[in-house]
Order: sequence, then C-alpha cells, then structure tokens
Amino acid sequence: MSQKNLTIKDILASEELFNDVAKSAFDSVDTDKSGEIDAKELGKIMKQLAAETNSEPPSGEEIKEVLECLDEDKSGKISYNEFKVLIREVLQNMVEEEEEKWREPWKKIRFEQLKLFNLNKKLF
Repeated sequence: MSQKNLTIKDILASEELFNDVAKSAFDSVDTDKSGEIDAKELGKIMKQLAAETNSEPPSGEEIKEVLECLDEDKSGKISYNEFKVLIREVLQNMVEEEEEKWREPWKKIRFEQLKLFNLNKKLF
C-alpha cells in the first residue's frame, strides 16, 4: 500500500506504521533529544497547538496536569511508551470523529423520512 493512500485506520491497524508515526511525533516534541518529554517541551507543544487552533493557551497548571496524567511511572517526564498511549488515543478519536461526520447526515435523512411517513398521523 502506498504511503500516500494511508488512512488513520491503516496506521492503527499496523503496529509498524503506528510505531513510525508515534516515533516521529515523539521526536518532534523531544527537542532536547533526551528520550523523554519534560514539562518545558510539553508546554511548548501544547502552546503551539493552542495557537494553531486559535485556542486559549494552556496555563502552567494545565500543562502540569497533562504531564501527570501521561506520566504513569511518576518520573516527572513522559517516556516514549507513555507517549504512544496518547498518540493511539488521539488517532482513535480522529477515526471516531470522522465516522461521526459521516453518520450525521444519514441520521438527519432517516429522521426526515420518518417525518414524511408519519405526516398523516401528526406525530411530528
């Protein structure tokens, strides 16, 4: 399969592809190349993402909360394996959101059809 035609589902279905994506993402956040993501690196990427999405930048407390949530071994830093859990969750959420976008119009169409079938009964 061509890399250009990959879907998020393809990435999630292949451990090799998933690891490639997760490693690339991890390396882009681990700017000091220590093999772990510290609070400063996490804060930088969270603020960058907030700016790109026109969202409110995270507070120091919010950054600390995210770090604590991801830091399962309580080392004060996020390891690659801890980071992979986040990436898998983000990708799964993206798939679910995309599937929901496809379902919404169909839900509306089905509702409209029901309304048409029930006009005489005045149920709607």
